[in-house]
Amino acid sequence: GAAEGVARLLRSGSCCVQDKETVIVLRKALGRSIAAMVLSVITVSSANAQDADPQAIATACVERVAAIATNGSGAIERAADAGVALVGRLDEADAPPRAILRAGREARDRVRSRAAEASRRITHAVARCARLLGELEAPPVLVQGVLNAGQEGRGAVQDAAETANAASVEAVRAALEDAEGDE
Repeated sequence: GAAEGVARLLRSGSCCVQDKETVIVLRKALGRSIAAMVLSVITVSSANAQDADPQAIATACVERVAAIATNGSGAIERAADAGVALVGRLDEADAPPRAILRAGREARDRVRSRAAEASRRITHAVARCARLLGELEAPPVLVQGVLNAGQEGRGAVQDAAETANAASVEAVRAALEDAEGDE
């Protein structure tokens, strides 16, 4: 499904645009357009429940969850990249170990914050969609599909956070080993 496609894209790290600023703008635009689509579907559905298409709503919800997971994973990756780069600059400048450790802790905290925010947003989107689908008396399989997408999205965010933290820890470890070798 859509969540599997997102997970595949996240694992591949592929993107047609290599400029990080452009990627950020594209991700934000994608998130806004999907959010607008979901909101319009929900608004129309709430106003005219007898004409609502639960399948279309469930599909829009799964796509929204996938977008949140993608955007959250990108924010996590950017936070980790910034932390690793800072640790590298501190290492090059022969900064004291406490400065390197502080940079590593701050990178970890930024990753955790972004992961928590993405997970919170996924949980909120899933709850809202499940509530709407329940009001529409949608088939349980549609509600379960949205719940599964939420679980997969939170899993993708968690995986991105673990990968990002591992990269930060490795950068700090290497910088501290380098600092010991300089003494």
